[in-house]
Amino acid sequence: MILLLIIYWIAGYWAYGVVFYEGKIVMARQGQIFATKLVQGLVFGWLWIPVALVKKIFGIR
Repeated sequence: MILLLIIYWIAGYWAYGVVFYEGKIVMARQGQIFATKLVQGLVFGWLWIPVALVKKIFGIR
């Protein structure tokens, strides 16, 4: 169960980065970006993962 949560968290972290930060220059502290992606990936991973997969599959920017 813990392993699935870790995989989900990593996928959510990646997906949030793809949806919001891909191709952009972000002006913030590194820790702030990391924490935002971590929390958003865990809480809203169910939303960001499918959106990120669709963006990657169809090449949408």
